[in-house]
Amino acid sequence: MSLKNKSKEAKQRQLQRRRDRNKSLVAEYRKYGCMLCGYNKCPDALQFHHVGDDKYENVSIMAGRGNSYSKLRTEIEKCVVVCANCHAEIHASRVKPDGITKRTSKKSDTQLGLGF
Repeated sequence: MSLKNKSKEAKQRQLQRRRDRNKSLVAEYRKYGCMLCGYNKCPDALQFHHVGDDKYENVSIMAGRGNSYSKLRTEIEKCVVVCANCHAEIHASRVKPDGITKRTSKKSDTQLGLGF
């Protein structure tokens, strides 16, 4: 195997580790459920809704792309976790997430079990 292929394989392994780490981070934030209605049966039905106008990128895209932990965490902190139904109602202007200005927990990474 050539040195170039080894380097490519090492990069792929690193990217997969970052994706796995990001998936864990996203799952940790989703485990609290929808901040509006409390839904928490299926984590895949929970989404990140950006509060304010400072959105850089969709959280799911960043996580899948393997963005750095700090960039992903910064973007998540701009969001609230809501279920798909509440998210649709927010964007249809039927529901306003009153009183919710930023994401949930004030816990540190270590308290959340995310000692990355």
